[in-house]
Amino acid sequence: MIYFGLYLYQRQNKYLTISDGWIKKNSPFGKKIKLGEVDRIRKFAGDYILKTDSKEFVINTLIIAPESIKDLDGELQKLDVVWY
Repeated sequence: MIYFGLYLYQRQNKYLTISDGWIKKNSPFGKKIKLGEVDRIRKFAGDYILKTDSKEFVINTLIIAPESIKDLDGELQKLDVVWY
């Protein structure tokens, strides 16, 4: 029952939301991070790893639809941060 409930929740709410300067994972205990605080972005094994001084935020691109990845890339390219 828990897995079915989690499936319905994820089906209703997309994996990521970017709004008002924040990026948030839409899960029951999802993380969020302020885009203005991101210092570094690393692309590794299909994931984006956004780092601040105190946090790390991992985005799994295998879950995201291909057309939405282009939107995500565009938003991340707007940030003035170090890519490595």
